[in-house]
This record gives sequence, structure tokens and C-alpha cells, in this order.
Amino acid sequence: MTESILKAYGMDPQVSQVESLTSGLINNTWKVTSEGKQYILQRINQQVFKKPPEVAENIRRIADYLKEHSPGYLFVSPVRNTAGDDIYFEDGKGYFRVFPFIQGSHTIDVVSNPKQAFEAALQFGKFTRLYRVSTHTYSTSPSLTFTTLRCDTNNLRLH
Repeated sequence: MTESILKAYGMDPQVSQVESLTSGLINNTWKVTSEGKQYILQRINQQVFKKPPEVAENIRRIADYLKEHSPGYLFVSPVRNTAGDDIYFEDGKGYFRVFPFIQGSHTIDVVSNPKQAFEAALQFGKFTRLYRVSTHTYSTSPSLTFTTLRCDTNNLRLH
């Protein structure tokens, strides 16, 4: 399934290793190691994100804004494919994107202690302070808007 997608991002499928990652709630995700570099490959869930090109454009606009206005902030931008695009579409498979893998990073699906909740809130607050949500991004999923996320953080429950 991934051979043509890896090629679209300039990776040689013969020397690339692909490992399925089961953590995460929305997209299908794989860790790819290719020629000494590590990446995250995702298939965008079109049941949640109806317009993946707009999702990709939002991320690019946010990345460009933060690069200009907050160059010291770590914002992981997509790797462009061989066509120069942030996403790749293949009939029957869907939309895919690739990000650099950040060493030491991890995903927490369910907050299990106050320290995790505090860190999530701290990072979200830092992001919203640096990037003021404006009309130059598309609304890509009504259920996942920043306003909804802000409201939902007020109802955060520890499991």
C-alpha cells in the first residue's frame, strides 16, 4: 500500500522501513525510516476532514506565519512531496502527508494525570498566544474548531 506513496515523497521503498503506529485518534499513522531519516506518514481521515487540501493549506499558512513571527517556536511542518505539495492523493487510497519525526516525541490519547493536563494546556496556550486564529485559515471540521477545543478544555476530565 505504501510503495507509491513513499515514491511520491522521494523515498526508496526498497530501503524504507514502515511501522504502523496505533496511537492517535483520527488518522492512520506510520513511522517511516528511510536512508537514515525518520518521518511520520499519515492518511488523512476524510470522515473527519472532508477537504484535506484545505487542511494542508491551513497547516502551511500557520507554519509560514509562525516562521515569520515566532521563528524560535517548534512547529512541525509537512514535508513537501516531489511535486512540491504538502499532501499526496492516490485514487482508492486517499490523501497522505509526511512530517519529520521529532526524536523523543510521543502521543497521549487519554490524559492520565494533572501534569499531563497542565502540559497540554500550557502548550495549547503558547500556540494560541503565538498564532492568533484569523480568517486566513479554512474551517476544515466544524467539530474540531479552535473555539470548540477551547470550550472542551474547560471540561477536561482525568481518566
